[in-house]
Amino acid sequence: MRIRTNRFILMALLAIGLAACSDDPVSPGDQGSDPVQEEIELAADFEVQVAADEEVSTAAIEDAAYSVGTAPDGPGPFAGARQKFEEARDALVAGDTTRARELARDGRTIMAQVIVDLRGDEGIDALFRRVEALLERMDEASDEFEQLDRLQTRIQELYDEAITFHDGGDGVAASERLILALQMADRMRHRHRDFRLNPELHARLAVARAGHAIQLANRIIGDAMTPRQAEILQRATGMYERSQFAFGVAAYRRAVVLARRAEGLALFAVLEGKRPTVQQAAELLQLAETLIAEATVAIGDDPTPVQAAILRRAIHLKDVGARAVNHFHWRGVGLLWHSAVTAATLL
Repeated sequence: MRIRTNRFILMALLAIGLAACSDDPVSPGDQGSDPVQEEIELAADFEVQVAADEEVSTAAIEDAAYSVGTAPDGPGPFAGARQKFEEARDALVAGDTTRARELARDGRTIMAQVIVDLRGDEGIDALFRRVEALLERMDEASDEFEQLDRLQTRIQELYDEAITFHDGGDGVAASERLILALQMADRMRHRHRDFRLNPELHARLAVARAGHAIQLANRIIGDAMTPRQAEILQRATGMYERSQFAFGVAAYRRAVVLARRAEGLALFAVLEGKRPTVQQAAELLQLAETLIAEATVAIGDDPTPVQAAILRRAIHLKDVGARAVNHFHWRGVGLLWHSAVTAATLL
């Protein structure tokens, strides 16, 4: 079933593009301010920013709950993590950033322990693969993340720390570092200027992209779907549906976080949670080329400026990704996926 959101995608991109020409960094349609976030807005430490962000913490718990097959709410295994994140925000209100950082780390450690207890090495490996996929995507993500260079450096550092912990036999500490990396990406997505200029329309685009990504994953996998792929796609679909609900109640920051995670999980399902093979890279390149060709036909000889911009972006991502995978740099796989999803929004 096709998700009929294309008209709204174009409206969203047009509004975002026009807003980017404004000198006003926040549109009248923004959702208002959070005093805690304002307090740490200029904080140099991404980890402090994450500790203050309730939407990021909530989305991380929902994601982890789906990964282990438990409910994210109520007195389940993640209740302790929710409590620690709440205490971290209280500490920031009191001006104690050191304590806030410690409490937030305690919350992530609780989450990591649940994942290790219930999924073992498979759960740890899945976190590694997801952060690797995130790093792949960030090579060409100036349209998605604020302070991209700093963020990419910090996430690479966290990934390296996780490797060290894992090699030392501490899977929980490794998982905590990886969970933090994913949270930082969530935080800096909705700090991107495009979102701040028009959160509603940016969220609409993110939710629509997630729906197209899940459709593409089902199209690629088809009847050969393994139980592992079905499980990952179920998680992606669950997060996509939650992003739709969040959008419907005007929780735009949460909608973006959940939708972007769903889009990433769709690629994770295609790869069956593993590193990409040469064949998979070639198939994703072919998919991107096919969708770009279909999109070119769909928008015709007289596309709108927005349609033309979307198509150019898809082609650029495909070209950069192709150069990378042709040199066996697997970070190009994430770019090819981003290209395919971008082109799909025009169909």
